[in-house]
Amino acid sequence: MTVTFRKALHKNILGCLKYIVNPQKTDGGLLVSGINCSPDANLAHNEMLMMNRLYNNKGRRTGYHIYQSFNYTDKLTYEEAHEIGIETVKRLYPDFQAVVATHIDKAHIHNHIVLNSVNIKTGKKLTDSLWHEEGISNLRKVSDEISKEYGLTVLNDAPPINKYSNKNFLYNFANKSWRVQIKEDIERLIENAEDFEELLELLENEGYLINRGKYVSVKTFGMKRFVRLKTIDDGKYSEKNLRQRIRSIRYRTYQDQSLESKHILYKNISEGQKSNKIDRNKLSGYMSLQQYKMKTFINKQDALANNLTDENCSEYYKRRYLIVKEINQINKVFEIMNSEKINSYNDVDQRILQYEDDYSFLKRNYDNLKIHNRQLQKLMPIAKIYIETCYYNDALKECSSADKIEMKKNYSKELKLFEEAKKELNAFKSTTSMEEAKQIITEANTLKAETNACLLAIKKIEEKIDRLNYIKSYSYRNEIDKMNKILTKGFYANKEQILDSDREGKKLVMLRDQRTCLEVDQEAVSWVKYNKKAYIYIIEDEQYRVYDKENKRYYDEISGKNIDTLEKNRSVNYEYKYQ
Repeated sequence: MTVTFRKALHKNILGCLKYIVNPQKTDGGLLVSGINCSPDANLAHNEMLMMNRLYNNKGRRTGYHIYQSFNYTDKLTYEEAHEIGIETVKRLYPDFQAVVATHIDKAHIHNHIVLNSVNIKTGKKLTDSLWHEEGISNLRKVSDEISKEYGLTVLNDAPPINKYSNKNFLYNFANKSWRVQIKEDIERLIENAEDFEELLELLENEGYLINRGKYVSVKTFGMKRFVRLKTIDDGKYSEKNLRQRIRSIRYRTYQDQSLESKHILYKNISEGQKSNKIDRNKLSGYMSLQQYKMKTFINKQDALANNLTDENCSEYYKRRYLIVKEINQINKVFEIMNSEKINSYNDVDQRILQYEDDYSFLKRNYDNLKIHNRQLQKLMPIAKIYIETCYYNDALKECSSADKIEMKKNYSKELKLFEEAKKELNAFKSTTSMEEAKQIITEANTLKAETNACLLAIKKIEEKIDRLNYIKSYSYRNEIDKMNKILTKGFYANKEQILDSDREGKKLVMLRDQRTCLEVDQEAVSWVKYNKKAYIYIIEDEQYRVYDKENKRYYDEISGKNIDTLEKNRSVNYEYKYQ
């Protein structure tokens, strides 16, 4: 499809001329033409200035920059694209000075046109009205007509042009060289991603380089610069929107499976209890104790429900909610222990250590696979180019001397691509042939499948560890309940916030101020997502030591009920006496 864009130039016409005639972008200057003026940037600028002075043009609007982009899927040669740009100027602006340059340094071919604002015959300025014959609406119409004559596609469903539409719609289409590929890859991979970080991992396995800065940006083979995700499709693919989409996909999947999973859960629990797969005597009495509490509470609540009044109605539903929540937690623990074939809480730590060993092995293997996969994913499109253009090189060798000159002229692009592809592949292998190029593509596809399979295995191990950590957190809450202690509001911490402590059985957790650390029991750190995010349990009447992060020196103590206030503060007063 052909897309056009035009903007006014204000006294900076020379800089724009120098940019569009850049030899590195215009095949050494061969794809530059001047209409009613010289194709040289400096000469064209002087001629345009002379025309402005001749007709006493003193306005700020000295010229126009026109952008004409073609779809990368259209079969279009560089010369044809250049002819389309020249024909557009001749039909629409026959009495204006213009320099037409065709850029071939991107995945899509596009024309740049710098147009003087003064008519060389009448001395009048170009009419910048939207619907005038010299306006941007007619520019689109003429460009589409010429494109159809060359058999190119046009934007049939493009919205009507208005004062502001070109900023969002046309400009995005004119610059969608690599953006279409990035969007298609994201749409294909997002359905299989559990979170945003996994989506970036999958993109890396596709051969993308990821820059995790303030704004996440990506780059693939052929791109000279990184592209920020937030700039694609008016922010649709920003980090915030992608995270929200992944959450909605996961929630939709959960909703679709909710009824079936509940049925399977209760069925497994009942069958497990009947077949004695879970020995209740080995659960240290926690399950039996909790079930006894449930029955007692439910009987009391049923008795209370028979005599509901306005005063005790809210209390009834509050306690009922807590009981149902506790029952669901117990059912989940039974389900996990049944699926993992664990008979006691003592086996949980041993099983976690076993899974952590498997995780470490898979992670090392995955890191090695990812390095080799990235290299092969970069070479795969080069190998495809080599295979597609090898025919032209073989034909050139079989030609006579006279035919070689003609063939080099007609197929210069294909021969140049072949030489560049061969040079790149020779840097990877000493010699390159058609069979070796096909082997590179096969190895790249095989290695990408192995890398993704290894990543999937890692995610499954993480999920199993998270489920076992849920049992540990449940056990910890029951221990606190048995000691008649109260858990106050805790807080979440990521992996970087959890530091090792010299004392056995203790962990240092860095607070939000990035300077203060809190010493907690190791059991109070409950991993919600393994090695990524943990929940820190806080006991209300316990005293916790506060440390300086830099020197890890103890300087104060704080009660559990006051930690929430300390955690919210961004700054901490360090005028304490170190002990």
